[in-house]
Amino acid sequence: MPNIDVFPIATTFLVSFLVTFSVDAREGDAKAIEQVFLSYRAAILAGEGTAAAGLLSQSTYDYYDHARQMALSGDARTVQDLPLSDQVQILLYRIRVPQAALESLSPLGLIAHSIEQGWIAKQSVEKIQPGEVKVRADEAIIHVVIDGEDRGPAFRFAREARGWRLDLVPVMRATDSSLRSALQREGMGESDFILAVVERAVDDEVGIEAWIPLRERIAEDVEE
Repeated sequence: MPNIDVFPIATTFLVSFLVTFSVDAREGDAKAIEQVFLSYRAAILAGEGTAAAGLLSQSTYDYYDHARQMALSGDARTVQDLPLSDQVQILLYRIRVPQAALESLSPLGLIAHSIEQGWIAKQSVEKIQPGEVKVRADEAIIHVVIDGEDRGPAFRFAREARGWRLDLVPVMRATDSSLRSALQREGMGESDFILAVVERAVDDEVGIEAWIPLRERIAEDVEE
């Protein structure tokens, strides 16, 4: 089994940004972004799913809604063409969330449910304090401070009509890079690797039926 830890939303705070933010944030923006991060961190640590999910960006909602739709109806080939982190998320939803819930939950509701079930690791934020903020137009990044040391830029924010919101999509892309490196180290086939990662996350055996979309499984049951 691959030696890698995977969490539904984030496994690491080390995110590489292709765009350099060199503009210091105005005081109002910096304080607002810092407060959003602190509120998100507090909600994650308290297991308050709705509060935490409400602080996320529209792009984050879109990301998780796509994973929800793929869990319901994405065939194996379509899912396996996606980034590794997406594949893991989709299979985790198929295993952990009943189809009826996936059919009805909004993206915010699905993320809130994940937090309340403890699938989003508290250790991803518990040691982190907000640091320097950089803003460029309606995007921003915040540095993280751990044990008094600035560890560099780690989280991206987007300015929306609701105010500044945390964008977790870059974190997922960093997770994908970590998974790709682990895949190369393990020397496994990609499909077997993904199943092994999911097995570790759920602490149970996962068969190849995980690649079957949930809606097709219902159709197969009816035919039998």
